[in-house]
Parts: sequence; structure tokens; C-alpha cells
Amino acid sequence: MFYEMNEEPENRSIHVMPSDSEVIIASETDGTRHKVIINPSARIKRPKCNHRLPFLMISVMALGLLLLLIILGATSIETWVSSKTIDNDGGLDEETSYIAHTDEDKDYHMAIVKDVNERKSTWTAVYNKFASRSKGTGFMTDPESQKTFMLKNIVLDRNATFTELVGDTIDHVKELSKINIDLPRNFDAREKWPFCESIHRVPNQGGCGSCYAVAATSVISDRICIKSKGKNQPFISSQDLISCCKDCGGCHGTVWALLSFNHWRDHGIVSGGAYGSFEGCVPYKHSPNCGSPCSIDIYSKKDHSNMECRKQCQPLYSKYYEDDLYKAKSVYWVKVNKVTIGNIEQLQPVSNITDVDSETLIKREVLINGPVLACFVVYEEFQHYKSGIYESQTSPLSKDLYGHCAKLIGWGEENGTKYWTYMNTWGREFGLNGFFKTSEAPEEVAAGIPF
Repeated sequence: MFYEMNEEPENRSIHVMPSDSEVIIASETDGTRHKVIINPSARIKRPKCNHRLPFLMISVMALGLLLLLIILGATSIETWVSSKTIDNDGGLDEETSYIAHTDEDKDYHMAIVKDVNERKSTWTAVYNKFASRSKGTGFMTDPESQKTFMLKNIVLDRNATFTELVGDTIDHVKELSKINIDLPRNFDAREKWPFCESIHRVPNQGGCGSCYAVAATSVISDRICIKSKGKNQPFISSQDLISCCKDCGGCHGTVWALLSFNHWRDHGIVSGGAYGSFEGCVPYKHSPNCGSPCSIDIYSKKDHSNMECRKQCQPLYSKYYEDDLYKAKSVYWVKVNKVTIGNIEQLQPVSNITDVDSETLIKREVLINGPVLACFVVYEEFQHYKSGIYESQTSPLSKDLYGHCAKLIGWGEENGTKYWTYMNTWGREFGLNGFFKTSEAPEEVAAGIPF
């Protein structure tokens, strides 16, 4: 491009319109005007576009996306590894599943249900498709024989001390027998301590024979809440107890219920919610997808040696394992199984501590300190319990199934029939929204006092 500059003619009265190639420029100082002629054939140079910019933007975006994927991948791997470490044997247990009744099994259980209802007893039975059948009768097949045999092994093989087996029973029962208190005709821990969530929460032991652990930790949770007047309400981990107390029984059931409370006192137990909840330090890991209750065939397949005790909280919990432990000040029997201790000479001193009857002692304990762990023999018919006051072996067709533990929360009387109220460990689908009433007194009762 080029241009020419000419001064404006002196005759300012003459106005000549510029052509398309002319531009008039006026000076800012003296007003002098100049005419600029532009060569129309010249081209104005424009800045070239930077064609590298889109490539850079794409590269930056790709790099950012790659970094995001790396971060997400690392986080997922860390969470997976942590959960593997915490769940010990492979995370949440998804192996268990419902075992359907054969036609023979269904006919067998339906006959028991029909017999119970036709007798018009104090309770009603409804067919439960998850019910198990007894494996037989005779030596080492009934619950008491099994329990006595296995307990002897613990006493003899491990040389368990008297304190390990009875705890603070003697001193506590003596104190309890001296208390002068009026016992109400009807009592329910849910009504006296309604602010304690654990009293109302019904657990499900799922595919593990851990009724003793699930019930014991529920009792411990209740008692921590009661003692703190509702200020402290942890859900104590039954999984931590199952995994870390080797003598307690694992998924094969317990032979001496006080061992769970001993572990609470001597080692402590951390918090932990229900299966799949990620609540607390060590949540429960056995799926309830096998029914209410799960088949004993499923329990028998559980290998306790796989449940290694690793003292570490799940990654979504805010505390370290050692900082989350809860311990007991004292643990004890309120009622000892006389059939069992009758066969073990070492335990004789706890058989006749007081003249006060065991039912009175149990009621005093529950009224003052809260719910207790209570154990008894379960018969096949009990699995079909729906409502009313259960009477043990109502149907002669029903055989003894196994020893079972639950949480005893109260007592009462209906139409002249006295009963005990329990929270069971088979979820809300069983019985009275997870609870039941029975006229049978428990065979043994254990508990403890938290710090």
C-alpha cells in the first residue's frame, strides 16, 4: 500500500467531494487539511490466525482428563485395598443365599404349623420357608450334650481359669440378692429407656451362627446408652467380637456365653453397624440374604479361621481402632446353666450363691441395669412363631434344633399366662417385628457393666 499527500487548495470556499480513493485528514494543531490518495489495488495485511491454539487446548483438556482418571483410579484402588484389609476375608460376605425347601421339607414343617394351631395354644404359627430341620437326636446331637462336651474341651485343653469362666458372678449375684425393690407386673426396657436407639434396633445375624455375639453386643450397646443417660450411643460391633474372640465360637455358635463379655472387659470391642451399613469401625459382614433365620447348613460351612482379627477401622470411619474401643468394668452370670456346670467340677462354686430364685434375680438385673443376654434351646416349631406367648415344644412333632441366644428386655402377664419378652436376632421379618414372647424361663443369663 502507498499514498500521496497534497495540501488543500487555498480557496476554502470550494468543496470538492473526495473520490473513493481519497481521504481528507485535518491537522489537530492549525486545522490544515490534507488529502490522502489510497491505492485501491493495495491489500491491507491482516494478522494471521494462530492455528496452533486449538491443538494446545485439546492437549490441555486431554491431559486434565488423564489426570482425573488417574486420581479416580488411585482412590478406587485404595478404597478396595482398605476394605479388603478391614473385612479380612474378602469384604462383605455375598456367598450365602436362600436354600429352598424340598417338597418333603415343606410338608414336614407345614405339619408342625398345623399341629400347633389346631391345639389352640397361647401362640400362633405361620409357615416359614426358611426353617431348618433337626439333624437328629441322641448323644452329641442334642444342644446340651454338644455344649457340655465343647466346654470341657475349653476348660481342659486351654486350662481356662475360674475367673475366665465365671467373671464377677459371685460378687454381683450376692449384691443383686440383697437389693430390696418392688418388681412391676409388666416391664419393657423399650418403655423405660426409649431414648436408646439400640434397644429398638433389631439385628439380623444372617449367614453366621453368631446369635450369641449379635445379642451380646446389642446388650452392651444398650447398657452403654443407659449408663450415660443417652449421651453415648454406639452400636457395638458383633463382627469385631466374632473375629477377635477365638474362644467365643465364631460362626458356629458359643458354648459359654460369658466369654463374649469377658472379651469386652479384657480386650474391648469397637463400634460397628449392620451388614452393608458402613456404620462404625467394623460393620457386620455376613449377608442376611439367606432368610430369617438362615439355614443351619449355611452356618456349618463358615470357616472361623478365615475371619482374621485385624484391628483396623473401615475407611469411611473417622476414628482409629484403638481409639474406638469400649470396655467393661465387670462381667457376670445372672443365671448359670446348671446342666452344664453340673458336669464340670471347677464351676460348682457358682451353682448355689444365693437362695433368691433366678427369675427374681433376672428381673432385678434388667430393671436396674438394662437388657441381658439369655440363651435357651430352640425347637423346630419356634422358627414358625408369628404372635402370642410361645410355649416350648407345643407340638410333639417338633424336635430340638440348637441352642440359641437373644436379648431379654422384659416380662409381663396376659390372660393369666406369664411371659418373657425378647428381641431376636433374625431381623424384623420374624415374629412380632423381630421380637417374641415366651413362657419359658431362660436357661442362662449373662451381662456386664460398662465403664
